[in-house]
Amino acid sequence: MNDINEKVKSTIRKAEDLYGRYSRDILEIPGFSGLLKDYRRQIEKSKRIMEELGLPDICTYCAVHLPGGGCCGEEIASWYDPVTLLFNLFFEIEFPQKPYYQDSCLFLARDGCMLLARYHFCVNYLCSRITTTISPNELSRLVRQSGRELYAAWRLEVILRQFFHAAGLPSSSWD
Repeated sequence: MNDINEKVKSTIRKAEDLYGRYSRDILEIPGFSGLLKDYRRQIEKSKRIMEELGLPDICTYCAVHLPGGGCCGEEIASWYDPVTLLFNLFFEIEFPQKPYYQDSCLFLARDGCMLLARYHFCVNYLCSRITTTISPNELSRLVRQSGRELYAAWRLEVILRQFFHAAGLPSSSWD
C-alpha cells in the first residue's frame, strides 16, 4: 500500500475512533445537533446547485480521463483531517476501502464525491472547465452557497476542537 493510502487509512481510523469514543458526548453539546442539521442543509443546497449546473459530471470526467485524476486525484484524500471525516460519520457515511476509479481520490464515487462534509478545497475550487462552462450569475450563486456551507462547517469545527481540547486529547488525535 502506498504512503497516500496509509495516511488516508490512518486518518479514517482516527475519525472512527473519535466517533466511537465521543459521539454521544458531542451530540449532547448544547446547540451542536442544530448546527449539524444546518450544516447538512447547506451541503444539500450546495449539492443541488452543483447538480443543476452539471458539475458532478464535469468533475468525474476529469477524474477519470485526465492524468493524475484532475482535481479529484489520489492525493486529495490525504488532505482530509479526522474532524472533517468525523462530520461524515455523524451523517452516516461509510468510507470505501478502495477507490472507485483507479488513481483517483478514495472518496470519489461513480457519480461524484461520496462525502457530504468535504475538505474546503473540494468545496471551493473551480477549474477553468467549470468557470468557462457556467454563467457569471450561476458562478456567483454557487460561490455564495459554498461560503454558507463552509461557514456552517467552521462553526461546528470550532465546537469540536474546543470539546477535544477540554477532554485533554492531544491535537494529534484530531488534527
